[in-house]
This record gives sequence, C-alpha cells and structure tokens, in this order.
Amino acid sequence: MLVSNLLSCLGWKQNSTWQVNISSKTFQLPHWAIEEGLGVIRRWQNRFPYEATWARTQLGIPSLIVRLDMAPNGHRLNLYEIEERPAGIGISYRHNPQFKRLLEEVRKSWPKVSVIASPQRHSIDDHLWTRVLKLGRHGDELVLIRAEPDESEFHGLESYSVSSLKEKGNKSYGLNMKLWQLVAAGDELPWDEAFVLKPVQGSKCRDIEFWIPKGHPLYGTRGSSTRTAVGKTLSRCGQMYLQPFVEPVNLNGDGKMKMIYRVFFGFDLRRTQWKCLGGMWNARPNLRIHGASDSLFGSVTI
Repeated sequence: MLVSNLLSCLGWKQNSTWQVNISSKTFQLPHWAIEEGLGVIRRWQNRFPYEATWARTQLGIPSLIVRLDMAPNGHRLNLYEIEERPAGIGISYRHNPQFKRLLEEVRKSWPKVSVIASPQRHSIDDHLWTRVLKLGRHGDELVLIRAEPDESEFHGLESYSVSSLKEKGNKSYGLNMKLWQLVAAGDELPWDEAFVLKPVQGSKCRDIEFWIPKGHPLYGTRGSSTRTAVGKTLSRCGQMYLQPFVEPVNLNGDGKMKMIYRVFFGFDLRRTQWKCLGGMWNARPNLRIHGASDSLFGSVTI
C-alpha cells in the first residue's frame, strides 16, 4: 500500500494546521450496499427528532447531507451510525475526485450553503469545500452549523440551517430502527457478548465504551474497555444505548488496522431523492476509529 507524506490542511481556527495520513488504496462500494444505504436513509429520515430547520420545514428531511458509518462484509452493510451533520466533507472533497464531482452535481440543485462554526470548535475541514463564515455574517444564506447543541447563541439560526442544531448527535432514531436498545444504570449487561455503549446524544467518540469479552478474537485490542470503565460510564450517564458490537474490516489482513467506511449521501432537490456520493475509509490500530494522528484515510468510490 502506498501512503503519501503527511498532508497538512489549513485549519479554520487560528490558522492552526492538522495532518491527515492519506493512502492511495481505494475501495469500491458494491451496488447492493449503495441500495441498502439508500433504504436505511429513507427509513431514518422520518425517525430523526424534529427541528424547525430549513431542511425539515422546506424539504421534510433532517439534513441536506448525511454520512453512513459502516463495515460492509459479504452482503451485509453492518451499520454503526447515521451522522446527520457529518464531519469529513472537506477531506473527502480534497482527496476523492469522484466524491468532489458528485457533490458538485448535487450542490447545483441546492441554494447557496456556507458553514458557520463555533469558535469553540477545533480545526475543521469545511473550508476545503465551501465558505466558512462567522456568526452574524450569513445574511439570508443557508448554513450548516458546526456548534454544540448547548451553544444557545446559534439557536436563532434554526430556520436557516440545512442540518441539525439542537438535536445534533441525537441517537433515538436507532430504537425504532432496532439498531440498539436503551439501558439504564443498574441493568445487567450481556457481559458474555461483545457490545458497545453509546450516549443518548453525543458525538466524536465521547462516552463510548467497547466491551470485548475473553474468548472473542478481538479481546485485548486497543480501544476496548474494562468492565469497571463500562460500569462507571453507564452510572455517570444514567441511560445509554446498547448496540451489538459491529466488527470493523481488517484493512491489511494482519489484524492491525481496523477499518470502517464513511459514505456520504446528498439530497438532490431537483429529483427530490438521495444520491450516494462515496466518501473515505478510515483505519486505526484501535477499535475507536476516528480522525487521530495514527489514523489512515483513503477513498471509497461507487
């Protein structure tokens, strides 16, 4: 596998820089996975909590662009989550030419959309695909807002928002879709099975615990949690979602790098339908697969 040098991307906050490890290896998403992904989004869009955003009131959908985090295996999609305000658009735009072309085709059907990011956010990659504005400078322009739900100064932008705002990271959709179940502190967990605990609302791998029991092939893998850590997090959160463990893809066949696909879908206003855009794969020597200094990224095409 050929890997490029570390690529520095200009960050939005204070001209900071951050680095992304890019691989030349490309994976193609099979047609059946695209069709299944489209079906997942069509079911999901009516189950995500309602907000009076532009996307919801004008189009009846939670967001103009979403991302499915998945681990295709055989003919199973193996879904992790549906990200309604996805990160990684800029990295995909920069490093996946097909994604850039398909996103531009869909954007032709959109009104003008920019990003507004909270000053509390660390470096973001949105400047790679669109304008990044400061709060109060969007005029009547539609915006994708990068802020946490409790940052109330952004709530006045709800009617201009093309994605989630106060409901960002809300995972209640997974109950009706039978992706996970609600558990509470004091409940007996299935300790003899591999599972994941995730917060009722949250993102960026915060408060996520991976339980891998003895005897499982991935027992002891970096990123897995101790029984004590699982119990403490559930006790602190009170209620969490319990999801059966979804095993990541083995990138190189040696068991070191764990990989997931991060595939984007954009809503085409002219055709009033979702379109698969492709995206990136993300791998780490860790079960907690996200952007980090030891992460590796590559293109996922369709």
